[in-house]
Amino acid sequence: QASQLFVSGNDTFSYVIMPGAAADGGDGAAIRYADPSMAPASVKIPAFVNGVPVVRIDTEAFMNASKLTKVSVPDTVTVIGARAFKGCVALTDMDSYTAE
Repeated sequence: QASQLFVSGNDTFSYVIMPGAAADGGDGAAIRYADPSMAPASVKIPAFVNGVPVVRIDTEAFMNASKLTKVSVPDTVTVIGARAFKGCVALTDMDSYTAE
């Protein structure tokens, strides 16, 4: 399935819908930063993209995002893919927030 773009504030993400991936059996989304090399110091991953819950930080989602120091992850996320934060040499802070 082709990825789609989702803009949240100054951040642009790409995502794919994964049928049946959410905890309730509904569709869930896998998300990644559209261009990890352009990721700023702080990123808040959206809890929903076009009404679909974000349940996965995709494989290599932020790989080599060298400026990234903080990531806020919604409580909708249940899976973090392989190498999602590989090469994020400045990353020192991750926190979670409750989706509204």
